[in-house]
Order: sequence, then C-alpha cells, then structure tokens
Amino acid sequence: MVLIIALALVLSTFSPGAPPQNPRDPVANFEYAWSRLDRNYAQFGAKHIDWDAVHRVYRAQVTPATTDEELWNILHAMLRTLNDAHVCLQDAKRRECGGLTEGLTTGRLSRDLLKSKYLQGKAVEVLKGKVTYGWLTPDIGYVHILDFKGAADPLYAAVDSVIAQFAKARALVVDVRDNTGGTSKTAAQMAKRFADRKRYYARAQTRYGVKRDALAMVEYRNVEPGGPLQFTGPTVLLTDRFTASAAERFVLALRVLPHVTVVGDLTAGALSAQFPDQMPNGWTLWVSFHSVTDQNGVNWDGVGIPPDLRVVNTAADVASAVDRPLEFAQQFLEKGTPAAQDESSSLVNLKTSLVETYLATVKAKGVQAAVSELTRLRAKARGDYFLAPDEAMQQAGPLLAQKQYAEAIGLLQACQEEWPQFAIAYAMLAQAHLARGDRAAAEAIMKKGERVEPMLPWEVPQIANTRAKLKEAGAVR
Repeated sequence: MVLIIALALVLSTFSPGAPPQNPRDPVANFEYAWSRLDRNYAQFGAKHIDWDAVHRVYRAQVTPATTDEELWNILHAMLRTLNDAHVCLQDAKRRECGGLTEGLTTGRLSRDLLKSKYLQGKAVEVLKGKVTYGWLTPDIGYVHILDFKGAADPLYAAVDSVIAQFAKARALVVDVRDNTGGTSKTAAQMAKRFADRKRYYARAQTRYGVKRDALAMVEYRNVEPGGPLQFTGPTVLLTDRFTASAAERFVLALRVLPHVTVVGDLTAGALSAQFPDQMPNGWTLWVSFHSVTDQNGVNWDGVGIPPDLRVVNTAADVASAVDRPLEFAQQFLEKGTPAAQDESSSLVNLKTSLVETYLATVKAKGVQAAVSELTRLRAKARGDYFLAPDEAMQQAGPLLAQKQYAEAIGLLQACQEEWPQFAIAYAMLAQAHLARGDRAAAEAIMKKGERVEPMLPWEVPQIANTRAKLKEAGAVR
C-alpha cells in the first residue's frame, strides 16, 4: 500500500523543532508529530481542516506524565481527523492509519471461489498468485491483479501474456479488488495495456512550503497505449473498499477509457504518496505529502473513487459461495455490447511533460539538442507542456547514479530556474558539477541555495552530503 518516491527510502533525521533532551518526552513527541504534518501534509485545504484547532484539542490531552500507550492513542485519534489512510503511526509491533477503511476486515472476495466456481477450475496463477486469469465464458476473459508491488518487469510480462491469450476475447473483466497498491509508476504503465489513445486522467501536486496551501506546480498524468498489445474491447473493472493506493491510480487511468465500466464499491480513498519519518521516541510517522485529483479536479482522497455501477458483495454472499459483483459483470457483458461512455473530459488539458520530452530528446539527439529544446519550450507560452519539480528530481537521481552528469545538469538547471524554492535542486545540481570537476560552479550553486529553506525531510541529509563532498574537495573553507 506504500507509495514512496525514491528519495524518501531513507528515514529522515530532520526534526521540525529542536531535538528534545528526553527522546521519550510525550509532549515533545506530540509536538514533533503535529509539526511534521503541519509542514508537509498536502490536503489541509482539500479537506477543510483547521489544523490549529486540532492542536488545541489534542495537545491539551498530553502531559509530561502521559504514558506511551496513552500518547499512541492520542496521536492516532489526531491522525484520524485527517481521514487519510496514508497518514499512519508505526512501532515495532503495530501500524495504525487514519483512513476510513482502518479497522475494516477483508473477506468479501474469495479467490478460491473465483478459481473453483467462476473460472470452472481452469484458472491459471502466475508470479505466486500475483496474477490469476482464465475464461468466465468461451468469449469473456478474466484477470485478477493482486498488487503492483515488487519488480515491475515480471508483472508487465505476465499481464502482456494474459492480454495476448485474450486477444480474441469479446470482452474482459479486470479485477483489482483487494489490491492494496504498490508503485504508482507500475500501475500507470499497466494501465497503458488497456488504453485506446492518449487521455488525461489525473493531476498531482507536492506540498512544498511553510504555508499549508503551498502546493507545487501541477503534474498532469496521461494514459496512452503502451506495451506490446492493448485490450480495447468491452471491459469491466471490478473495485472494492480494499482497492487502495497505487491500485486507485490504476482505477483513475482506466475509468477515463470509453470501453471501461467500473463496477463494485468505492475504493479505499488513499491516493496520495507518503513518506516515513522517525519520531524522537523511535516511532515512525507516515506522512501523506501529495494532493491527487481526477481529470475534472475532484479529490477522492478520504472518500474513495466511485464505481459507475455499485454492486457490493456481502459476507452472506461469500458464505453462500456467491460473488455478486463478478456475476453482475459477466451478465452485463453477456447481455450485449455496452455503449461507449462519454469520456470527452479526458481529451481536454492534454499536456506533455517537459521532463519526458527532455529525456526523449537526450536519447534521440544528445544532451545539447535536449537542452536547447528544453530552453525553447520553456521560453514560449507553455499551454501544452508542464515542468514539474518532483518529476525532475526523481529523474535526475538516476542520471547522477549513472554518471550522466551533463544530462543531469541540463534538467536540474532548468528546474532550479523554474522553481528556485526547491532546496534539493541546488544540492543535486552542485553534486553534478562537482562530479564533472567544476568545483567553482558547485560552490556557487550551493551558496545561492543557502537562502532557500528545505521543506522535505530527505533534503537535509542530501544538502549536508553535498556540503561534505565540497569540503572534502577543498571547495568550502
């Protein structure tokens, strides 16, 4: 269920306030958690949350004598006011989150029933059950995807093989019930296997700035045909309350396809990315730091993405060996070809990422041509393009790791100019210059970045690491 950008894999050592003398001090730990969310949570505005009022309510419950268990309960109650399944508290024994599905139990989907009854004992499982598929009828295929976690390439290969086997199917049921997510990039690439053309399906923004409504420039998310084959025949997408995180990004992408009908229940309502941060007492606080909406600007976080047709399994259905959503999907597809849905809104605001354009031009024409093209596109009115700093940072990291320093500099320089408030861009740009042997340029960039306050926890160690390398190289005296 975890959605984390690559730079956040290392737990933070950054504290929103001064480190407490006693790391187990309950008051200090409460203030730490509240302040971390105050600094990084992205959806105060979308959810109309008065975070100062929340502080007044819950801070009054904490005293120096508050026990660990009492503090845990107070913090968890505070987190639940955010109604966000990606805001969590974790220790060595437990993890509790603040979303609307917290405490609900699964069990409304029986995979054994799917295999024995509906796929008539001819189900095929691959990747240790990550993908299950078979024929519901002689011309209606079925595939269940358990999650989008782990290595992506084996999952792509497995689903590509399934689509190839269903090439002559009249219709298809794609099931992501009980899919707890994984990597949003994997989910987005998987959605390409069902796309009919390029369509706009979502936008995302990163919280960056002291003000609670400080959101960085919009990243527009598109789905378009990708992979060796696409299935674009009549498709039913099955969802439930445990379709979560990256799986919900998959739902957002497929629901804008005219040939797809979403059937089942609302999803979990946990669409944002999260990062882990270690509190002074050793607990881990998971913080949601993105705001994600669909193509119409609707934020379904804390609510769940609604299906086109709501058909919900009950515990009694499962006990009676009945899967009502699946049976409805089969009958829906058997009773004639469903009419294509009007998804004209997905053809509005189609924008191209300048980061993607830059990387493609680097590969096709080289770094100098890519930098020139990036400069040209940035200089003109960019109604059809966008430059997102979060995306640029994620792509610059691999370029640095692969020692493609000139390529990294071209991208990072554009990002630093476009978004001068992003502290990490200065550190990464300085590292690229230093790796190329240009200490003067690296030192100048870091000096310029001194006026910029880091906002995200992984920026502080990144900046400190760059300064250490500069000092080691003799650039900082």
